[in-house]
Order: sequence, then C-alpha cells, then structure tokens
Amino acid sequence: MDEKARQIFHALLGIIFLFLLYYLGRYETTLITAGILLIGSLVINLKIRKVRFPVLDRFLKKMERDKARFPGYGSAWFFTGLLISLSFSDSVAEISALVWILSMGDSFSTLIGRKGKIKWPHNKGKTIEGSCAFFLASLPAYFFIGPVAFALAFVCMLAETVNINIDDNALVPFVGAIFLMIL
Repeated sequence: MDEKARQIFHALLGIIFLFLLYYLGRYETTLITAGILLIGSLVINLKIRKVRFPVLDRFLKKMERDKARFPGYGSAWFFTGLLISLSFSDSVAEISALVWILSMGDSFSTLIGRKGKIKWPHNKGKTIEGSCAFFLASLPAYFFIGPVAFALAFVCMLAETVNINIDDNALVPFVGAIFLMIL
C-alpha cells in the first residue's frame, strides 16, 4: 500500500466531488454518491467472497491499507462521509466546506502526521503535527462559508483525534455537520 498515493487520491476524489456538486447540484450529486456507495457495497461483498476483478484487485493492492477490515474499507467510509455531508444541509456552501475538510484535512493530517513525533495524550495513534496539518489544510473552507470555517476546521480537527472506533471519514463530517446546525 502506498500511503502517499492513497492520500492524493483521497484529496482528488474530494475535488471531483466538489465539481460534481457545483455542476450538477446537490440532488444529483447525492444520487451519484449513493449509487457509488451501493455499487461499491456489492463489489465489496463479491470481493469478500473471493471474486476476482483484475483491474480492481491491482488498484486495491496499491491503495487499500494493509490492515483494512475488508477490501474497499477506506473507500466505503469516504463515500459514507460524502453522503453524510450531503444529508445534513441544503447549503451547497456548507456541504462544500465539509467535503473540503474531509478531503484535504484528512489527507494532509495523514501525510504529515505519520512523520510526527508529538502524540496526543488521549490518542497515541494521532500526532499534534498531523492535527496542525489537518487544521491548516482545512482553512480554505473559508472561501465557502467565511470566518466560521476557522471554528469548523478546529472542531473537525479535534473530532479527527478522537478514538471511538468510528472511522474518521464518517466522524469528521458528522461532527462538522452538527456543529454547523448548532450555529
């Protein structure tokens, strides 16, 4: 597994999603995202049953983490996070901010955090350097929602450090969406 390639792909998927959101609109993008999640679930089921897909198998070998619970685990959670972002707000700007944070914040936190030295006291699997990278990479969400992006980036950064057995691709947009609803 190539973590750098995986995180670049993660970020690019977020950018592609934003283009779809702005070009097609929220409703159509929701349908596409739900469709991808449904088809992905079927493919995951087939992969668990040892059905071979040569091109997909090579992709998964390169992109899936070695200790993933099942083939396509990371992708399934990423698309779940996108669907969560789409579900909690009618505002394309708020959805875009959440997707930016999910895509860029998470990617940069992993790339930088893997080399970090200062561990969080409540989660030894996360580093403060990774969290700082998450926060800084999330700040362009400002261009979607204005100054509230600073608080949103901080709240999502903290959510990403929590270790409660919920994948951060689902937890971060969920916490971010709740935060935006409370404002």
